[in-house]
Amino acid sequence: MLISKTRISTCPGRLGIIIDSVRDLFNESSPGFLSDEFILRSMNRCLREIAQENYWRRETLVSAGPGFTEINLLDVIPDFQDVHQVRLSPSGEVLQSIGSFRQFLDLSSTGSRSGKPQYYCVQNNTLHVWPQCADRGFEFLVYHSYMPGELACANDPPDPPVPKGHDGVFVSFVLKEAFLRDRHAPDANLKVQHYAGLYEQAKERLLREAAPPVLSLRPGR
Repeated sequence: MLISKTRISTCPGRLGIIIDSVRDLFNESSPGFLSDEFILRSMNRCLREIAQENYWRRETLVSAGPGFTEINLLDVIPDFQDVHQVRLSPSGEVLQSIGSFRQFLDLSSTGSRSGKPQYYCVQNNTLHVWPQCADRGFEFLVYHSYMPGELACANDPPDPPVPKGHDGVFVSFVLKEAFLRDRHAPDANLKVQHYAGLYEQAKERLLREAAPPVLSLRPGR
Protein backbone atom coordinates (compact mmCIF):
# COMPACT_ATOMS: atom_id res chain seq x y z
CA MET A 1 0.00 0.00 0.00
CA LEU A 2 1.38 3.41 -1.00
CA ILE A 3 1.68 6.02 1.73
CA SER A 4 1.36 9.71 0.87
CA LYS A 5 4.55 11.78 1.11
CA THR A 6 2.66 14.17 3.39
CA ARG A 7 2.13 11.43 5.97
CA ILE A 8 3.82 11.58 9.35
CA SER A 9 2.69 8.19 10.58
CA THR A 10 4.06 5.10 8.86
CA CYS A 11 0.82 3.27 9.65
CA PRO A 12 -1.04 2.59 6.38
CA GLY A 13 -4.70 3.01 5.49
CA ARG A 14 -7.23 4.96 7.51
CA LEU A 15 -5.35 4.30 10.76
CA GLY A 16 -2.48 6.40 9.46
CA ILE A 17 -4.85 9.20 8.46
CA ILE A 18 -6.45 9.16 11.93
CA ILE A 19 -3.05 9.26 13.62
CA ASP A 20 -1.96 12.23 11.51
CA SER A 21 -5.27 14.03 12.14
CA VAL A 22 -4.74 13.65 15.89
CA ARG A 23 -1.23 15.11 15.64
CA ASP A 24 -2.41 18.01 13.48
CA LEU A 25 -5.11 18.97 15.97
CA PHE A 26 -2.74 18.45 18.91
CA ASN A 27 -0.31 20.81 17.11
CA GLU A 28 2.48 18.24 17.00
CA SER A 29 4.36 18.23 13.71
CA SER A 30 6.18 14.93 14.31
CA PRO A 31 5.96 11.98 16.72
CA GLY A 32 6.98 13.20 20.15
CA PHE A 33 4.59 13.51 23.07
CA LEU A 34 2.05 11.42 21.16
CA SER A 35 3.59 8.18 19.94
CA ASP A 36 1.85 5.91 17.47
CA GLU A 37 1.61 3.35 20.27
CA PHE A 38 -0.21 5.78 22.59
CA ILE A 39 -2.65 6.76 19.84
CA LEU A 40 -3.35 3.12 18.95
CA ARG A 41 -3.88 2.19 22.61
CA SER A 42 -6.35 5.05 22.92
CA MET A 43 -8.13 4.01 19.72
CA ASN A 44 -8.51 0.49 21.10
CA ARG A 45 -10.00 1.89 24.32
CA CYS A 46 -12.45 3.75 22.11
CA LEU A 47 -13.18 0.51 20.24
CA ARG A 48 -14.00 -1.21 23.52
CA GLU A 49 -16.34 1.62 24.58
CA ILE A 50 -18.24 1.39 21.29
CA ALA A 51 -18.43 -2.40 21.62
CA GLN A 52 -19.99 -1.97 25.07
CA GLU A 53 -22.77 -0.03 23.33
CA ASN A 54 -23.53 -3.27 21.40
CA TYR A 55 -22.65 -1.66 18.06
CA TRP A 56 -21.09 -4.71 16.35
CA ARG A 57 -23.60 -7.56 16.00
CA ARG A 58 -23.94 -10.83 14.14
CA GLU A 59 -25.57 -14.24 14.31
CA THR A 60 -23.61 -17.35 15.21
CA LEU A 61 -24.90 -20.89 14.75
CA VAL A 62 -24.48 -23.00 17.88
CA SER A 63 -25.10 -26.75 17.83
CA ALA A 64 -26.49 -28.57 20.85
CA GLY A 65 -26.63 -32.32 21.34
CA PRO A 66 -29.31 -34.43 23.03
CA GLY A 67 -30.07 -33.47 26.60
CA PHE A 68 -28.51 -30.03 26.21
CA THR A 69 -29.64 -27.42 28.74
CA GLU A 70 -26.66 -25.06 28.94
CA ILE A 71 -23.50 -24.05 27.09
CA ASN A 72 -20.62 -21.74 27.91
CA LEU A 73 -20.87 -19.03 25.26
CA LEU A 74 -17.22 -18.04 25.58
CA ASP A 75 -16.27 -21.54 24.44
CA VAL A 76 -18.16 -21.15 21.14
CA ILE A 77 -18.23 -17.35 20.70
CA PRO A 78 -15.06 -16.04 22.40
CA ASP A 79 -15.70 -12.40 21.39
CA PHE A 80 -19.38 -12.19 22.35
CA GLN A 81 -20.64 -9.26 24.47
CA ASP A 82 -24.40 -9.61 24.98
CA VAL A 83 -27.07 -11.95 23.63
CA HIS A 84 -30.04 -10.16 22.05
CA GLN A 85 -32.05 -13.04 20.62
CA VAL A 86 -31.95 -16.82 20.26
CA ARG A 87 -33.76 -18.64 17.43
CA LEU A 88 -34.08 -22.28 16.49
CA SER A 89 -32.47 -23.25 13.20
CA PRO A 90 -33.62 -23.75 10.52
CA SER A 91 -37.23 -22.95 11.52
CA GLY A 92 -36.41 -19.47 12.81
CA GLU A 93 -38.69 -19.85 15.85
CA VAL A 94 -37.74 -17.28 18.50
CA LEU A 95 -37.08 -18.50 22.02
CA GLN A 96 -38.62 -16.42 24.79
CA SER A 97 -36.09 -14.63 26.98
CA ILE A 98 -36.48 -15.15 30.73
CA GLY A 99 -35.30 -11.96 32.42
CA SER A 100 -33.81 -13.36 35.61
CA PHE A 101 -31.98 -16.58 36.36
CA ARG A 102 -34.18 -17.08 39.42
CA GLN A 103 -37.26 -17.08 37.20
CA PHE A 104 -35.55 -19.50 34.81
CA LEU A 105 -34.75 -21.90 37.66
CA ASP A 106 -38.35 -21.74 38.84
CA LEU A 107 -39.50 -22.54 35.30
CA SER A 108 -37.08 -25.44 34.80
CA SER A 109 -37.91 -26.96 38.20
CA THR A 110 -41.51 -27.64 37.17
CA GLY A 111 -40.46 -31.05 35.91
CA SER A 112 -37.83 -32.93 33.94
CA ARG A 113 -38.90 -32.54 30.31
CA SER A 114 -37.20 -32.82 26.97
CA GLY A 115 -38.40 -31.61 23.62
CA LYS A 116 -38.15 -28.44 21.59
CA PRO A 117 -36.55 -25.58 23.59
CA GLN A 118 -38.85 -22.59 24.08
CA TYR A 119 -37.11 -20.40 26.68
CA TYR A 120 -33.60 -19.14 27.32
CA CYS A 121 -31.63 -17.18 29.86
CA VAL A 122 -28.01 -15.99 29.92
CA GLN A 123 -26.23 -16.08 33.27
CA ASN A 124 -22.48 -15.66 33.82
CA ASN A 125 -21.71 -16.14 30.10
CA THR A 126 -23.72 -19.36 30.04
CA LEU A 127 -26.71 -19.87 27.74
CA HIS A 128 -29.46 -21.89 29.45
CA VAL A 129 -32.43 -23.28 27.48
CA TRP A 130 -35.62 -25.07 28.50
CA PRO A 131 -36.99 -27.65 27.86
CA GLN A 132 -33.79 -29.58 27.36
CA CYS A 133 -33.01 -30.71 23.83
CA ALA A 134 -34.74 -33.87 22.69
CA ASP A 135 -32.84 -36.94 21.48
CA ARG A 136 -31.89 -35.47 18.13
CA GLY A 137 -30.47 -32.19 19.49
CA PHE A 138 -30.94 -28.72 18.02
CA GLU A 139 -29.11 -25.82 16.42
CA PHE A 140 -29.54 -22.26 17.72
CA LEU A 141 -28.98 -18.99 15.90
CA VAL A 142 -27.61 -16.71 18.60
CA TYR A 143 -27.90 -13.01 17.70
CA HIS A 144 -25.28 -11.22 19.75
CA SER A 145 -23.03 -8.22 19.99
CA TYR A 146 -19.29 -8.82 19.91
CA MET A 147 -15.87 -7.25 20.37
CA PRO A 148 -13.90 -6.79 17.12
CA GLY A 149 -10.17 -7.45 17.02
CA GLU A 150 -7.73 -4.81 18.21
CA LEU A 151 -6.58 -2.13 15.79
CA ALA A 152 -2.96 -2.42 14.67
CA CYS A 153 -0.88 -1.06 11.81
CA ALA A 154 0.02 -4.62 10.78
CA ASN A 155 -3.63 -5.60 10.27
CA ASP A 156 -4.82 -6.30 6.74
CA PRO A 157 -6.61 -4.03 6.12
CA PRO A 158 -5.46 -1.65 8.88
CA ASP A 159 -8.81 0.16 9.02
CA PRO A 160 -11.25 0.59 11.92
CA PRO A 161 -14.47 -1.45 11.53
CA VAL A 162 -16.74 1.58 11.14
CA PRO A 163 -17.81 3.49 8.01
CA LYS A 164 -15.08 5.87 6.88
CA GLY A 165 -17.27 8.90 7.53
CA HIS A 166 -17.26 8.08 11.25
CA ASP A 167 -13.47 7.98 11.75
CA GLY A 168 -13.78 11.27 13.67
CA VAL A 169 -15.09 9.34 16.66
CA PHE A 170 -11.55 7.97 17.15
CA VAL A 171 -9.89 11.35 16.55
CA SER A 172 -12.01 13.03 19.25
CA PHE A 173 -11.53 10.18 21.73
CA VAL A 174 -7.74 10.15 21.31
CA LEU A 175 -7.50 13.94 21.68
CA LYS A 176 -9.55 13.74 24.89
CA GLU A 177 -7.09 11.13 26.18
CA ALA A 178 -4.09 13.18 24.99
CA PHE A 179 -5.12 16.32 26.90
CA LEU A 180 -5.95 14.22 29.95
CA ARG A 181 -2.35 13.05 29.76
CA ASP A 182 -0.94 16.55 29.12
CA ARG A 183 -2.52 18.36 32.06
CA HIS A 184 0.08 21.18 31.89
CA ALA A 185 -0.90 22.23 28.38
CA PRO A 186 -2.66 25.64 28.16
CA ASP A 187 -6.41 25.21 28.73
CA ALA A 188 -5.97 21.45 28.99
CA ASN A 189 -9.13 20.98 31.07
CA LEU A 190 -11.22 22.94 28.58
CA LYS A 191 -9.80 20.91 25.71
CA VAL A 192 -10.59 17.66 27.52
CA GLN A 193 -14.19 18.80 27.92
CA HIS A 194 -14.33 20.02 24.31
CA TYR A 195 -13.10 16.76 22.78
CA ALA A 196 -15.10 14.64 25.24
CA GLY A 197 -18.22 16.43 24.00
CA LEU A 198 -17.24 15.95 20.35
CA TYR A 199 -16.59 12.27 21.02
CA GLU A 200 -20.02 11.73 22.61
CA GLN A 201 -21.70 13.47 19.67
CA ALA A 202 -19.72 11.42 17.15
CA LYS A 203 -20.48 8.19 19.01
CA GLU A 204 -24.20 8.99 19.09
CA ARG A 205 -24.18 9.61 15.32
CA LEU A 206 -22.34 6.33 14.75
CA LEU A 207 -24.79 4.33 16.84
CA ARG A 208 -27.80 6.06 15.30
CA GLU A 209 -26.86 6.27 11.63
CA ALA A 210 -24.52 3.37 10.85
CA ALA A 211 -26.43 0.13 11.36
CA PRO A 212 -24.05 -2.79 12.01
CA PRO A 213 -24.04 -5.71 9.59
CA VAL A 214 -25.60 -9.04 10.51
CA LEU A 215 -23.70 -12.15 9.46
CA SER A 216 -24.54 -15.83 9.82
CA LEU A 217 -21.39 -17.71 10.76
CA ARG A 218 -20.54 -21.07 12.25
CA PRO A 219 -18.09 -20.89 15.19
CA GLY A 220 -14.52 -21.44 14.09
CA ARG A 221 -15.16 -20.53 10.46
